[in-house]
Amino acid sequence: MKKKQKNLLALLSLMMTGGLFMTSCMDDNYDLSDIDGTVAVGSDEGITLPSNNSTTNITLSDLLDIDESESVTTDVDGNYQYEQSSTIDDVNDIKVDEVTITKESSTDIPAKIEINPGNDYYLLPNGTLITDTYNGSITHNINTFNYEGDQPKEVISLSSTDISGTVKLTINFDGSLVGGSSDLPKLIQKFDLLTIEFPSYLEIESEATQENNKLIFTDVPTNQNLVIQATLKKADFSVAPDAENKLAIENDKIIMKGGVKIQANYNTVQFNKGDVDLDKLTINSVTNISKVTIKSATGKFDPDITIENSTIDLNDLPDFMTDDEVVVDLYNPQIIFTANSQLPLPGKINAKLKAKKNGSVIKTVTIPEFLVEQNKANKILIARRNENIPTDLTQPAIIVPDLSEIIKDVPDNIELSIEAKADSENDYDFELGTSYSITDINYIIHAPLSFGDEALIVYNDTIDGWAEDLEDIYLTDNAKVEATFDITNNVPAKLTLEATPIDAKGNDIDNMLNIENPPTVDKGVTNGVKFTITQKNKDALKKLDGLRLKIKGKPIDNTTLNEKTQTIKIENISIKVIGKVVIEDNKD
Repeated sequence: MKKKQKNLLALLSLMMTGGLFMTSCMDDNYDLSDIDGTVAVGSDEGITLPSNNSTTNITLSDLLDIDESESVTTDVDGNYQYEQSSTIDDVNDIKVDEVTITKESSTDIPAKIEINPGNDYYLLPNGTLITDTYNGSITHNINTFNYEGDQPKEVISLSSTDISGTVKLTINFDGSLVGGSSDLPKLIQKFDLLTIEFPSYLEIESEATQENNKLIFTDVPTNQNLVIQATLKKADFSVAPDAENKLAIENDKIIMKGGVKIQANYNTVQFNKGDVDLDKLTINSVTNISKVTIKSATGKFDPDITIENSTIDLNDLPDFMTDDEVVVDLYNPQIIFTANSQLPLPGKINAKLKAKKNGSVIKTVTIPEFLVEQNKANKILIARRNENIPTDLTQPAIIVPDLSEIIKDVPDNIELSIEAKADSENDYDFELGTSYSITDINYIIHAPLSFGDEALIVYNDTIDGWAEDLEDIYLTDNAKVEATFDITNNVPAKLTLEATPIDAKGNDIDNMLNIENPPTVDKGVTNGVKFTITQKNKDALKKLDGLRLKIKGKPIDNTTLNEKTQTIKIENISIKVIGKVVIEDNKD
């Protein structure tokens, strides 16, 4: 084997290496073929690739390469924005069962008319015609009842209800209805005014004249039964109970108790003493109240509302947001939550966002309680900052200052868990037995790619394929390679460039080579950048196949990244090899 110094071949090899170094981290669209191939061979000054070589402006669209990502897109102005959405299954069959109140007891009570004709009346012989007229009135309960029903667990309290039920009340004056007898028709031919009064918490409907909870009849003959049919319409739980009447919820039971009262005004007719037994002047009745069903009500309710958890996978983020060092401190992420509620009462939503990585929860953000309003298509905004708020919201925006924390460490997925319950603190109208739904439930996580103070984005690239050109050369121990260029950074971020040498298998070989990385690249100015590569070990350069580059961006100004207007330009590219280059030639 012969060793020869072939400076020209070495120079060409280094030029190729330099070309690879400078172009691999750029988009293929950039043509560096205009780099001057003329070289100068110097001694201590080294071998230099001529300067004044440059690229055109490189836009963010070429650097970041987000074509494969569906979650990061651009708007019409070229601004990058992060957006992902998820749909949650409809919630159906939200209801409160109808309440049935049934009879526990019902007792009919005869109403006796008391007439006192005076002591002289009893001294008269039977058959004496009595022409005195006795005027009077009677007020008496003719029925007491007690009904009960189970209180559904969804019913907290009731104030008023629409009910269904019927009442049939038969009033009898001669006692035949109850298998007895009464002389009342012999003494009173008719009642000028007769009123049937139900408990004041009931509203009834009948063909008779009505006044609140009373049915009013005039000129009621006593030689026939009075049959009353009525429909129960409403029951008012706000009516205060008294000794006889109560409509209330007690001990998980709905209690309806009370009495049916008769009020009657009368005048007697002439009769012969002995024909009428004054102790048998009774009004009898039979009262039948059907079961009572509460079909709709005003009150406080707590129906079961179960909204399933939903997960968004973050598996298609662009590379610059997925490195382990990335900190995604989004300036103003927003979540738009929509739901079409058919419920007649608001739903209270307590939600949590859980960031998960490798199956474990790494961060939880709690959303303050908000309402899904009744009978409405809701649009609700949850935002980090009270900025850029849409105008078509159905309620004020919910501000969550730590909202960006959920994506800060770039999780594998984000889970939205919701605990929903009805507003059970206020009265609402509810149709019992009717199923309600919440439909079109979805949420969109949206954020312009502008970053807060803690953000850090990372762009990784690998430059390789050098080993084939370098395997036959080495530099003397004190030699070094300097790559310099000027970079104008018009991206809203302060950039840090880091490089690690790798071999042909992609292994780090920083134990064999030193790389002196350049300082931070500031925004808005032209920065001089220099990479210096030196050997730790003899022949180390032969192992070098390329560099693993990491560009860290520390966003500033909260400016949204833009694919068109934000650029990087590289100028005055130069590769200098300082020291003796030795080429091994295997030719005999």
